[in-house]
Amino acid sequence: MRAGEIGEDEKEMTGYISHKKIKVAGVPQFSGVDAMLIPSDLAYYGINEDFVSCGRDTDQGGHLPPPGWTLRHTGAGSVVTCADLAGGWLTLQGGAANNDTVQITLGDATIPGGGAFLVADNREIWFEARLMHTMVGETNIGIGLIDPAAADYLADDGAAPPNVGTIGLFTLDIGHAGPCPAHRWYSVGRKAAAEAYGDTGIAIVAATPIILGFHISGIVAGALYVADFFVNRVQIPAAQQVFANIPLTNLMPFVAVKNGAVPENVMVDYIMCVQMR
Repeated sequence: MRAGEIGEDEKEMTGYISHKKIKVAGVPQFSGVDAMLIPSDLAYYGINEDFVSCGRDTDQGGHLPPPGWTLRHTGAGSVVTCADLAGGWLTLQGGAANNDTVQITLGDATIPGGGAFLVADNREIWFEARLMHTMVGETNIGIGLIDPAAADYLADDGAAPPNVGTIGLFTLDIGHAGPCPAHRWYSVGRKAAAEAYGDTGIAIVAATPIILGFHISGIVAGALYVADFFVNRVQIPAAQQVFANIPLTNLMPFVAVKNGAVPENVMVDYIMCVQMR
């Protein structure tokens, strides 16, 4: 062996990737192919959307949502753009009027038909997003999973989120008699006619990135499914949603913004959602 070469024994040591040790759910080994290019074991599926580009193929009304996402908006000034920032950020800007709305849904929300994520036995779901907003007052934001619909995901004036089949984190107008009359993030779970709320106790803070997430378990002994919520990757027990509030319909990731007293601006760094097959 010449100086500087790596011997076969050294290749097997920790710190080196050897194709001999890769097992990929029955997929044949590919000698010489970088391990990062070989498919996973396919036990999980999902998305990791970094919003690095907006696609003209999905242009609606002069707006450019990312490829694969459907846009819905009210208000002539509503805007969806991919910001020129490192790491990719999506900007959702409401129009000029109170209650103007802009929202995006992964997939086709024009014709309701469910989605790729379905809570079921032994099929856990992990969801996480990082975002930042401009307002602290009458702030209306929702992010999580929803049964897609050709309708606003946020009600006017901070009222209860109207869509059956919703699980996620919301902050709603504080100037109206809404269900969450405080400057805080709430978990929301709606399986049927009425929704349930869990106060995270975390105040909304303008111009400061925040990481919001939740984990829906497969089967929890004696409790069926539960959804645990996290803010900045710290679990908030008080925000947990129990089985009665977790939708059992097919769901897709979404983010929605509705103006309060003045136009709202929300930037989303990424949305990640993964489920066991």
